[in-house]
Amino acid sequence: RPQDLDHASLLVIASAFARFNIRTQRLWPVLGEWLLQSHLDFSAQDVGAVFNAFSTVDFEHKELFQTLLLSLSQEPLLSEASPSTLCLTFNAMVRLNWPRGHEAMEGLNVLVDKVSGRLADFDPVGLTQLLHACARFRPLQKKTQLVEGILEQCGEKIPEFPAQSLSLLVNSCARLQQKDVNLLTKVAKSAAPLLPEFTPQALAVTAYGFAKLEVRSEILFYLLAEQIVQKIPLFSGQGIGMVLQAYGKLHIDNKKLVQTCRKHLRSLSDELTLWEVDAIEDGFKQLDALDSWTETL
Repeated sequence: RPQDLDHASLLVIASAFARFNIRTQRLWPVLGEWLLQSHLDFSAQDVGAVFNAFSTVDFEHKELFQTLLLSLSQEPLLSEASPSTLCLTFNAMVRLNWPRGHEAMEGLNVLVDKVSGRLADFDPVGLTQLLHACARFRPLQKKTQLVEGILEQCGEKIPEFPAQSLSLLVNSCARLQQKDVNLLTKVAKSAAPLLPEFTPQALAVTAYGFAKLEVRSEILFYLLAEQIVQKIPLFSGQGIGMVLQAYGKLHIDNKKLVQTCRKHLRSLSDELTLWEVDAIEDGFKQLDALDSWTETL
């Protein structure tokens, strides 16, 4: 019964069910109602945790969300919200593709203004999470001041970026079509010694992002190829397609890379989707590397 549970207990329940991705149909509407009844006891961190839990299981409770966003966009929670809470909330909204109504958008605008004024307080991980949210959520894409502020802070803190954040930064710039050559040059320089830490997905995304923005770095792409060749058994068809398209678009012909990809594709041929086949074929064509086997894919 809701009267037997305080707000902290409800948060624990929501977080636990979300962590194990339990999507029982009757659970989340009821849990949302109970959380709504106790929302006055929430801290800013609690609000972020609720958004994160509901977005993890992809369940939208409009009344709860509107109430929590209104609370977070007003004092005292607005001043209380930490950079990590704001990042968590923004990325939860992206996963939910919410807010959409005028009233809720007003609350989002207040949070955007708050974040824009505090960007110096965000660490590299937080900055790239924010930029990732902007890249994936159209209402945030339109916030030019926020996007430019994030990019400026990223440029100042690039030497502090871990491997995963560098990859996410390139991916977000590509999505936003932000061709900041100075920033991407810094990324290439910082990424080079960290490439052994990149996952196969991060290697593919990084190559694809640079190519999409038409920023060519011979040294970076040579080092990327070395790592891709070493980690090729872990690559999916999608990853190989992205790699081949990237090298093809920039006309960087690394024969060892091409041959390694071709060899690995033979083991994946029965698993490839139509999109992956098209991407792979496109990459080989741009590299003038199609052969009789790849043409039959």
